Amino acid sequence: MIPTRSRTMASSLCAMAAMLFAATGFAQTDTTPAEPTVLMQHGIRYVSGGIGQDEAAAMKKMAEQYSLRVMVAGQGGEYLSDVDVTIASAAGKQIFAARTDGPFLLVRLPAGHYRVSATNGQATATHAVVVPPRGTARLDLHLKQP
Repeated sequence: MIPTRSRTMASSLCAMAAMLFAATGFAQTDTTPAEPTVLMQHGIRYVSGGIGQDEAAAMKKMAEQYSLRVMVAGQGGEYLSDVDVTIASAAGKQIFAARTDGPFLLVRLPAGHYRVSATNGQATATHAVVVPPRGTARLDLHLKQP
């Protein structure tokens, strides 16, 4: 027969183990998506990402805060990441350059005319875009091999 004190200690240890297991299980199932990090370059705010459904949903929610939304895909429509994107003013001066962390790039630019270029190895795409005074301009770039 197990002494009462040992049974009480064993019961306490089992209860603590159950609470620890429950807390660990809860921490592992917490799937609150984190928003991608907002970065700044030469006074221009931007964010890049969209890998996975949660991050893509977070980017979609953030898009209304930015004046330009760029989506980068391959020739076959597959989403791309690690793409070099540059934005030039209407006068041709480069004002922004970044490498994407996913298929979506959100940039906060003043209203105006811009030329957006994307390069991934030999594949490239360039397109003119007009950023409106209000709202978000959407630009889908499909990179093509030369």
